[in-house]
Amino acid sequence: MKTFPSLVILALTLHCGCFTTQVKPRDDAFTGHVNTSAFGWTSTVPVKNLKKVKGLFHEGIGMIDNADDFDTFWNIFTLNQPIIRPGIDFSNFIVIMVYSPEYYNICRIIGVDVNKGLALPIISSTRTKLKVQETVYMSVVPIPREGVLAVISGDRTLKVSAVKKP
Repeated sequence: MKTFPSLVILALTLHCGCFTTQVKPRDDAFTGHVNTSAFGWTSTVPVKNLKKVKGLFHEGIGMIDNADDFDTFWNIFTLNQPIIRPGIDFSNFIVIMVYSPEYYNICRIIGVDVNKGLALPIISSTRTKLKVQETVYMSVVPIPREGVLAVISGDRTLKVSAVKKP
């Protein structure tokens, strides 16, 4: 799957339960919808800078579950502009990011469906055919960590790490 529209097909497939994953769903894990319409940030990000974020992206979806990785990401996301970093409590939240890896489409995470601990971002985007050149348009939202085991990203999952105790 190389195109962003294929994520929509993937979302429909996932709701049918027809997928494989490295993280096993748990019946006792959270199931529900997280509305993200009031939260989040969007920006254009240079493609070359995406490689600086530690292996968190696959098929245009990424996840950060700790403050150190978020600090690195925030500098890339804001292009080192003096924009105040949001204070996210990573013991209670994770951050999900999306972008179109093939086309320059404006993407926005409008919600996250969680089924037995597996989180699937619900994405709204434009449908341009402008190939990605130097920048991508990215959407970033925090969601509650509790009950989320992994974020579904293309044909694999990004496992949420355990909270580090101080």
